[in-house]
Amino acid sequence: MGVVGDYSFEFLMEEVAVAVQHQVPYVLVMLNNGFMSLIRQPEKYQYGINFGVDIGYQGPNGALGMDHVGVMHAMGALGRRITRPDEIRPALEWAIQASEEARVPALVEVIVERETDAAMGKSIDNVNEYEPIEEGEREWAQLADNIPERD
Repeated sequence: MGVVGDYSFEFLMEEVAVAVQHQVPYVLVMLNNGFMSLIRQPEKYQYGINFGVDIGYQGPNGALGMDHVGVMHAMGALGRRITRPDEIRPALEWAIQASEEARVPALVEVIVERETDAAMGKSIDNVNEYEPIEEGEREWAQLADNIPERD
């Protein structure tokens, strides 16, 4: 399972086509706020500005910008867009099962608040949490235990 932002998906989406070609199932969770957070957050916290990082627009099928689920389908992969927290667990369970059955990647696109800050850092052991972690949020990590190991 991988977690990406909307822009990182758009930047590297050709990898989905390669995974479809080689029948590599995996689950990709996209947190979509229509901003380039990799740039927006350092601007915000280091320089106090918010300039030139908006990639959201009124896209097709109610999408915030590009129709990422449509792109997945166009490449022969699977995808679902969700907008409410109570949809996360069922969508992840679907993605795990459907990806394994079809032997292709599955995307769960989670539409989040526009100003949501992502946890990030210079290395895996130096990650900054910008948002408070609320009670019960850690249980979502348990879903990853159901993902089969790959060769």
